[in-house]
Amino acid sequence: MPKCEVIFERVLRLILIAGLILLLSGCANKIPFKKAVLVPVEAVDPESVRDSFEASLPQSFQLISSTVFKYKMHSFAAIGVTGIDTRKKEFTLACINPMGVKLFELAGDEQGVDCRFAMKEFTQKGDFAKMVANDIRSIYFDRIPDKNAEVVKKNKKIIFFQPVNGGTMEYLFGGTGNLLIEKRFIKKGRKIWSVFYFEYISKKGKLHPAGIILKNYIYRYKLVIRAKGNQ
Repeated sequence: MPKCEVIFERVLRLILIAGLILLLSGCANKIPFKKAVLVPVEAVDPESVRDSFEASLPQSFQLISSTVFKYKMHSFAAIGVTGIDTRKKEFTLACINPMGVKLFELAGDEQGVDCRFAMKEFTQKGDFAKMVANDIRSIYFDRIPDKNAEVVKKNKKIIFFQPVNGGTMEYLFGGTGNLLIEKRFIKKGRKIWSVFYFEYISKKGKLHPAGIILKNYIYRYKLVIRAKGNQ
């Protein structure tokens, strides 16, 4: 086994116990993260909010996280290492289960995905790699609305509306610091998916959400992601 893979598995095993404790405690609640406390935005300049948030995001980072996938009455947990380069729009992702068994490993960009490894249970139903890649792109790519996006202030939130792929991407900013709290895609009046961002933390001058929830309304599944560390 290559040295880097040995280090990877050792690191993940070390955080496994702590991760599972937090994971299980999080599963007990509907939303296992603190919601942003919304504040009035009447006097806030939307363009400044957009520019400030753009400057606060890292261009590339590596994230260790626990993830719970929920579909109807089924769920499974995983520990993963995600590498993101938002400038190049490239990503890598490798996951193991709580027993330390490698589940899958992917690499991709804005257009495609390379499935380097996946247990057959994941590939027997549909294009598993494509689904995961789309979720990663929804969560980590394009978190900044265009400068030409339409802006509305509503319910203590600043909402940017941007046409994308025949639908509309909505960016909701709010809370202390007016950070991105939700990104959602609407098409033909129907909500396709939403990503919710919680509990931003600062590391090396850049902001990272400690909690993320993705809801796919078409396939009716949910991802609950809790960050364990950023690099």
